[in-house]
Amino acid sequence: MFESIILRKNQPDISYPDIGLLAECMLFYNNVHVIADISMIQSLVQKLGLDLFENLISEGYIQFSFSVRGTGTWTKAGGTQDEYHQYETYAITKHRNKEIDFEANFIDMLERGSGKRGKSRRVGRRMLQKIEMIDYQNILPQNESIPNTAKNDLFDKNFLKNAIKISLKHLVPNYKFPSDWYFNIIPFKAGFKVDTNINFNYLNKSLSSVYFNKPDSKLTRAYLLDTFLKTNEDLFLAAHFKKEIVTLPITSELIQYKCEEIINKTNNSVMHKELFHNQVISDVKNVRDVINCGEKSLKDILPIVDKSKNFKSWVLGKTGEDLIKDYCQELSSQSWLESLPGKLVKFSFFTGAGLLISPAAGVAMGLFESFILERLIKGWKPVQYVSEIQKFLK
Repeated sequence: MFESIILRKNQPDISYPDIGLLAECMLFYNNVHVIADISMIQSLVQKLGLDLFENLISEGYIQFSFSVRGTGTWTKAGGTQDEYHQYETYAITKHRNKEIDFEANFIDMLERGSGKRGKSRRVGRRMLQKIEMIDYQNILPQNESIPNTAKNDLFDKNFLKNAIKISLKHLVPNYKFPSDWYFNIIPFKAGFKVDTNINFNYLNKSLSSVYFNKPDSKLTRAYLLDTFLKTNEDLFLAAHFKKEIVTLPITSELIQYKCEEIINKTNNSVMHKELFHNQVISDVKNVRDVINCGEKSLKDILPIVDKSKNFKSWVLGKTGEDLIKDYCQELSSQSWLESLPGKLVKFSFFTGAGLLISPAAGVAMGLFESFILERLIKGWKPVQYVSEIQKFLK
């Protein structure tokens, strides 16, 4: 804990970065690894400016990676009886029908975000020496893809049923499943159709404000399906880089469920054990909101981040509510954090370390699941720092 964490876009349909959440991660963690897509780079520059963005990377406040590739859920013939969906990997490039030029795309986004062509080129060339460009095709297990993995989950009827229950518990907290409900996936062309008696018009009358905070926001079948896709993407990146990850409550619970299912396939004796321990910490200073509302800036937090380095080195690998409270109190003393109101923060700890986990003979397991299992065997802990917990508990 407090060692390394991955921060991505906070919600699947939002491209702009949560600067307040970035600030909180910088306070808690020794290494904050921002993994951005193209749209997020442009938004970061718009919010921070080129100089501060470069300073965060060059001075080691954040580790930065980006990719022009992403995953998405495509819907064809939407709203008709022929509606079907596909999970796909896509690439956003400056020049279509050409091989992806990561460097050109990165500098182009700096220019779009700042409106300064010459400076973007100069800053971009310096920054390219310190950032990592990620291509999923090069880091995934051979012949595997995140869309294929997510699609396999959909065709696992038991997994899908429980994943739907978990998801709607978060997205529509007051929804009560009818006794005869069903949600089936039917192969169709290159994708799949959804056959369900769940009334989405009814669901949209009582959506959670954590995930749907715009008047025209709607829960669709595609949104629900994309939640499973993004869960696999988050889980893969956390496992690949062997780090913790910032998640929303829904993604956190789905990651836990997925890890538990993978482990259960290898050893039935762990099936009924709690493999994750969720810990809610109270009275953590609400840095996120005070920065997002503009009362303070990310630049204001940097001196406190510098001050926290020695203490963070001491707490690496340790856990416990008292330790976290002591850490927050240490950070707050003699700084503007002291006057901030408190809030709840949730950490989800993996407690399966030390279990006898090994690939079981004769157990059908895909390449993605085998990859996650290998990471768990070697000691990686899929810990999540759960954002928006305050709103969720309300």
